[in-house]
Amino acid sequence: MPTVVAYMKWNSLLITDLTIGQPNASSTDHLHNASPVMDWLEDLDMDALKAMGYIPNVRCEWCRLAGIDGMLSPAPPAPEDHAPPANRETLLQREMMHCQQCDLSRAAGAKLFRCGGCRTELYCSKKCQREAWGTHKMKCKMNKEVDDLHPWSLDTMKALRDFSSKHGPSLADAAYAALNIFNEPERAFDRLLVVVVRPRPNSRRPETGFYCYAAEVYKHADVPFPPDQMAQMKLMLKTTNETRIQRGAAGTFLVMMHNMEGCMTNMVPFAFTVRGENPLPEDRRQTWRSELLRMLNNGIIQ
Repeated sequence: MPTVVAYMKWNSLLITDLTIGQPNASSTDHLHNASPVMDWLEDLDMDALKAMGYIPNVRCEWCRLAGIDGMLSPAPPAPEDHAPPANRETLLQREMMHCQQCDLSRAAGAKLFRCGGCRTELYCSKKCQREAWGTHKMKCKMNKEVDDLHPWSLDTMKALRDFSSKHGPSLADAAYAALNIFNEPERAFDRLLVVVVRPRPNSRRPETGFYCYAAEVYKHADVPFPPDQMAQMKLMLKTTNETRIQRGAAGTFLVMMHNMEGCMTNMVPFAFTVRGENPLPEDRRQTWRSELLRMLNNGIIQ
């Protein structure tokens, strides 16, 4: 079976309010209605939780990946001493920021702008934006509908997108190893990597804006989406997959960035191509989870 080399494409989707709705800091009803998993919450001080400005949604399977301490303790502050600045001309992240129509990257000199409707897709020119509208209009409509339903979440979602963008190469490396795409590329079509984060207080840089608690692989069939949102996810993946295959990629896989505060999720599709040798060192393939947390939590960008 051919191996897969990193052929990373950037194309953010926005899906929020995924499973049980948005927790409200003024209500704790959702805490007391989740039965067995809630037993350990009985003795907690609800007023103290409210004072945090965040009520953990313990019925959310992804939030629970962070564990009790992760759900109930404040996120660690952003590191004061950030990683040494990388050479901007060699950053992989600049390769991944590219026009959704012609694939011209920021590293190649493209000056990119976002779609004014959904503030998600990137283009290098109005011409490319017009040409891409046929495939983008459905996604644009979906994202705007979410924005209209939850306008309070726009700043947080922008911060989550920026964080995901800064760490795109690290997310892709982790997903390649976690999904074993180099040896079993078919796994890209029925699995995704879920990364659980929370906003960090007082962060001044997008790459340190969130703290990562956990990362796990899920089969698509096991993702606890309501039927309508599962259908949206599959449709968006199918559309993105078809577009990328037309441009020479082998397919697309998903990384799901889940923010525990508000149960907000940013879907990040990456494209890959079948060619060459596996570029990941053996130790990175075996320790992908700890390496991902190290990169994200120390604000190290590639």
